[in-house]
Amino acid sequence: MNINYDYYKIFYHVAKNLSFSKSANELYISQSAVSQSIKTLEDKLGISLFLRHKRKITLTKEGEKLFEYIKPAIENIISGENLVKSIKTLESGQITIGVSDTLCRYYLLDCLKTFNNLYPHIKIKIINKPSPKTIELALLGECDFSIVNLTESTYIDLTIHIIKESKLTFIASHKFEHLKDISLSLEDLIKYPILMLSKNSTTRKVFNKYLEKSNLHITPELESESMGLLVDLCKIGLGISLVSEDSILKEKKEEIFMLDIKETLPQISIALVHNKNIPLSHSANTFLDLIKRNYNTR
Repeated sequence: MNINYDYYKIFYHVAKNLSFSKSANELYISQSAVSQSIKTLEDKLGISLFLRHKRKITLTKEGEKLFEYIKPAIENIISGENLVKSIKTLESGQITIGVSDTLCRYYLLDCLKTFNNLYPHIKIKIINKPSPKTIELALLGECDFSIVNLTESTYIDLTIHIIKESKLTFIASHKFEHLKDISLSLEDLIKYPILMLSKNSTTRKVFNKYLEKSNLHITPELESESMGLLVDLCKIGLGISLVSEDSILKEKKEEIFMLDIKETLPQISIALVHNKNIPLSHSANTFLDLIKRNYNTR
């Protein structure tokens, strides 16, 4: 039996209101259109749904039974329509972002703050893992997108938006004041305690590849999962840290300084990536546009 949804929708309103006129007002159609639709539905079903009295109508036994099933169905459809409308107007929704601690701190926090101020009803979930893991999450569709450090690998199934290029640099505290304003080679640094990110980090992999090409080897005194911690450890004089220039933009010059390195150190590419085969939600697209505007990228 193939019966038009609109007939059931009109039946729902009439059964709920027990009034043709009130239902017509709710549906923005004429009372005669409501009456005709109910008559057509009754003819198609082969039963009477309403008992007509002089000034009122009541449901028949069959009408009551049908209403038991139609009521939750129509109300679920209405709820679904309202949900879609709220998502479209950014009054609800959720975004899941994969990002490391370091990249969240230096490249995402300001955007998160702006987005939350603009769209406070959108829930934001952060999956905090290193870039190689968050790239996997993006490929699997387990997050809307990830903010990552890129390597020279080819990512076939990812759409990539480069948002920033950041140079690597060595920083020191005033415990190493004697190195200030001196031009140093990477070989000169070998005799000092060097602090770096862990071997599994993308930044470390980029730097190690650079060292290999230059036939150099530097063994760090200490490794950390967090670039922010490398900055803090440098401040207390624990060693000379390899960090990105972006990570020290807000640091006081009285506490640390950048070393003058003769060689041109590599850059790291920070990018937003998402699975090109999975469409982004309206909320995720809106966040993507905000990031692209913030970093003036495409």
